[in-house]
Amino acid sequence: MDAACTLPAQGNDLQREGVLRRISTAAMSVLTIIGAVGIVPEPAGAATTIAAVRPRMSEANAVNNAGLVVGWSETWAGEDSIGPAHAVVWSPTGSAYGPAQDLGTMGGLVSRANAVNDLGEVVGWSHDASGVVRAFLWSSALGQMTDLGGLPGATACQAKDINDRSQVVGICTVPRGSNIEQRPVLWSDGQITDLNAGQGSAWAMGINDRGEVVGAFDGYLVLWSGGARISLGEIVTGSGDINDRSELVGNFGDINGTHGRLFTRGPQGSYQETDLGTMGGSTTAALDINERGEVVGWGYTTVATRGFVWDRGTLTDIGTLGGTNSYAYGINDRGEVVGQSHLPSMATHAFIWYRGTMTDLGIL
Repeated sequence: MDAACTLPAQGNDLQREGVLRRISTAAMSVLTIIGAVGIVPEPAGAATTIAAVRPRMSEANAVNNAGLVVGWSETWAGEDSIGPAHAVVWSPTGSAYGPAQDLGTMGGLVSRANAVNDLGEVVGWSHDASGVVRAFLWSSALGQMTDLGGLPGATACQAKDINDRSQVVGICTVPRGSNIEQRPVLWSDGQITDLNAGQGSAWAMGINDRGEVVGAFDGYLVLWSGGARISLGEIVTGSGDINDRSELVGNFGDINGTHGRLFTRGPQGSYQETDLGTMGGSTTAALDINERGEVVGWGYTTVATRGFVWDRGTLTDIGTLGGTNSYAYGINDRGEVVGQSHLPSMATHAFIWYRGTMTDLGIL
């Protein structure tokens, strides 16, 4: 998702991950590059708590077909203090959800979970004991985070997605002279591969079970497939995903605003583009797609920002948890949607939505 891909330092919620995933009136900042994952070390001597000037936040980023939800929640440090955000898992228990399970960190303060596959394997990033951002894989069988490693010389790495073959894609930051580059990487069978072969900054955002990877390079949405890099068109925001039918979503803009787009494979490997439209405002952003071709993301209405489900030409506003805004980040093949929403108190919590009902997943 970017040229300035930098991950969050502890305590800066509106800039962590740089993926426009904050419920904020500054949401438009995402349109400069949703994928800019702030990959920076944890600041030396970072405090373990911040003043509780607002309620704690949580966010759900992905859901698998068994209903397992992953994301992050701010922790509680006690006595008017909010602790650092940790990667979490919410597990279904019958018709409800149990409390968030704290996945901890790799020795540092902050961690985030970005994706989960149908095997229950979770990927994301965590600070290590030195404050360096590391890509991790977690599963209940492992019981702890495993460092996925990085490219030679990499100063930070983040895992963005995982398929059901346990292949993981993400980004590593690699110094190049006086500059740094973001490299799109694939972790597979214990090996790490630079998908762009060192040819400049790029990033990987999603992977399907065929091993096809969607990402961005040189301002364009790209697909790495069969050893080739296919350019699909100029990109405005760096979010996107791909399903097993090789259908992709991304975000593009013109003088009329930025719209989410769906790409479907046509004759002789060409791709046909569908504009997802808007919800009354100038902007929509498409973030995930399931095997049924349903797309989720967020869009501006005339008065707010709302999560949506797009299905066969229709954008559906999924509502909120009683507050003003919501964002949808992930969808499974059942049509269960996860994201983040305002409550009436203006706190922001993770949610799961299904067939018109939004459920608050709570916080740690």
